[in-house]
This record gives sequence, C-alpha cells and structure tokens, in this order.
Amino acid sequence: MDDGEYYEKYIIKGLWDENKLILAHFENWEESHDFFINLKDGSYYILTPFYEVNPQRDILLTYVDIAAAPIYSSELMISQIKKGVFTTLYKKDLGQTTITDAKWISNTDCLITTGFVDIGTNDVKDKKWYRMTIE
Repeated sequence: MDDGEYYEKYIIKGLWDENKLILAHFENWEESHDFFINLKDGSYYILTPFYEVNPQRDILLTYVDIAAAPIYSSELMISQIKKGVFTTLYKKDLGQTTITDAKWISNTDCLITTGFVDIGTNDVKDKKWYRMTIE
C-alpha cells in the first residue's frame, strides 16, 4: 500500500508447518522486521533484526546488532517454541555491547560474537567470542 504519503508492505516468507506459523516481513518508511503469525489463534511474535533457530527448531535466539541497526537498542533474547507458542526464557539489554553474529553449533549451544560500539564513529571494537549453552 502506497498512497504517496504512507507506505506499508507485507511479504509472506514461509510456512513453518510443524508449528502452524507463517513467517512474514513488514516494512514502512520508518521500520522493517520479520514476524511470526500463529495460524491457530492469529497471535503474532515480532522478531528483532537478527535471529537464529537451533537445529532442533525449538529455541529461537534473537538479537540486535546496533552497529547494523542503530535505531534499536542492543538486546539478546532466548525463546522456546512449543506448538507455535513462544515463551521467553531469557532477555537482556546489552547497552553499548552489541552482538554482531550468532550461530547454533548444536541443539543447546551457540557461538556469539560481541563487540563494544563506539557511538561517535559506530565502529565495533574489542570483539570477543562466547559459547552459550541453553539448559
């Protein structure tokens, strides 16, 4: 929809049949993000700009790289997915620390790259790598 003053676009990106979820994308002049729509009850779950699902597809890690998406605050969130329902297990505001990459290496372990963002230059400094285990 674009009437010259307002712009809004939705794209269906995929169907997650086992959880009865549709992955969709939304954008307008000010923001852009993916989200899940539950086909059973119509509820939705908005994703951060970056997200990864574990190989077993029951844990979702979402994060914000503030160097790439500076309009958001830096955040890490871990959610469990069961029958299309998302339950937040962990949520942390990271301040000027940002996650620049995250990859699952098993069903319970992921590698996370972090750095400190210099607000003046938007450069990522002091990169570190961590292994995180979800129990």
